[in-house]
Amino acid sequence: MAVSRNRPSPDSSPALTSHVRAGLIAAEVGSGARLCLGLSGGVDSMALLYLLHRLQLELGFRLSAAHVHHGLSLHADHWQSVCTEHCARLGVPFTALRVAVAREHPQGLEAAARLARYAALDAQAADWLVLGHHQDDQAEGRQGS
Repeated sequence: MAVSRNRPSPDSSPALTSHVRAGLIAAEVGSGARLCLGLSGGVDSMALLYLLHRLQLELGFRLSAAHVHHGLSLHADHWQSVCTEHCARLGVPFTALRVAVAREHPQGLEAAARLARYAALDAQAADWLVLGHHQDDQAEGRQGS
């Protein structure tokens, strides 16, 4: 996964672009809407960054990105740097959010990190919070919030 964090593909497939475009239109995301992408630095959210960047002019929404730094991984600073770099390259407004994670949470560290992440992302000035997950990530959801 580390390679994907450093080398996202800015060239999404036309089918994926079409699918995301249709989803945004169906949700009535349009001119003036503010979308905040939760940007982890992983391949899913990085691909979505490039895809949304490409669609924002066409659909008229304003895109920003926010990265939540939990401080739980030895690579956390690197992931934040990667996110900062790609957003700067695209001209997408970027916010780095540092959160404290309750390490003694009754549901475990992962649940505590999820709660802290969503609290930080929910506080962003946006009409829509966008997250990139592949099908195997469906369990992430908002469990425990």
